[in-house]
Amino acid sequence: MTTRTLIALGALLVLASCASKAADHTRSFGGAAAPATAELRKASKYRGSSDSRGGDWLLPRAAAQTSQPGAKNDKVILIKKGSLTVIVRDARDAEARLTTILKGYDAYISARNSSAVVPQHRYLGPSEIRSITMTIKIDARRFDELLGQVKQIGSYTSESVTTEDVTLAFMDLNARLANQRKVEERLLGYLADRTKDFKSVLEIEKELSRVREQVEQLSTQLRTMENQIAYSTLTLEISVQADYVPPEKRGFGQEAGEALRASLAAMGATVRTLLIVAIAVLPWLLIGLALLYVLFKIINWASSRGKRKAPPAAK
Repeated sequence: MTTRTLIALGALLVLASCASKAADHTRSFGGAAAPATAELRKASKYRGSSDSRGGDWLLPRAAAQTSQPGAKNDKVILIKKGSLTVIVRDARDAEARLTTILKGYDAYISARNSSAVVPQHRYLGPSEIRSITMTIKIDARRFDELLGQVKQIGSYTSESVTTEDVTLAFMDLNARLANQRKVEERLLGYLADRTKDFKSVLEIEKELSRVREQVEQLSTQLRTMENQIAYSTLTLEISVQADYVPPEKRGFGQEAGEALRASLAAMGATVRTLLIVAIAVLPWLLIGLALLYVLFKIINWASSRGKRKAPPAAK
């Protein structure tokens, strides 16, 4: 026999031995009533954690997959948030006007905080409130309209609007939830089969409990994201200043006068700075001039002395 023939015969003997062991293993469980783990490996796409007999059916393949790459999605899903700071003279009037505006837009206040510097921590009266912070929920489609109306209750000093694209996150969450629900349906189908042995039933129930917990968590996350998408959030800070005077529209004469006053003020500040610098440098300048004078005298004295000592020139 050649070497190739011997290798082929050896491979056939190994395969026959493995098939015999598998048949014996199946008969040991009672023939027709095959173990649930073997059925799960054949009928489903499970992988991951292994049971006590080595079956790897506890974690679905689909659970690790998200939305397919390259899938077309023309709709962009956004979450919009904003913040606004306004200055008003009266807190009660500002809140009354704000309440009227919110009713017109079917918006509501989800949180409210007020503060003031009041001794003895007593109850704050309407005239004592110095700062109010509110969190407003509004239909995302009417967010910009509401923002423009809220600005009119006072003089706004700052405004910020942020938009977050959550399209991919929303698609991924939906895909994960759908996969877990499919896994739950498969497990319920296996649990309904009365031919399973007691140990397999316990394992399926344990995995079903875990999958249902995942379904609840993903459902909660999805509902939270859907609420954030449907309702935008506006954080409004109202600063109360009783002596505040809103700025008025100025004419050309007022602007020119203010520009001239600002220029003169800048000139005066420059002159004052130069005077201060001159006064600070003056002592050092006097000392420097005195040293230069002494140095000049020394040089002249040395020069005149050198001329006296020099020999007369030969004729």
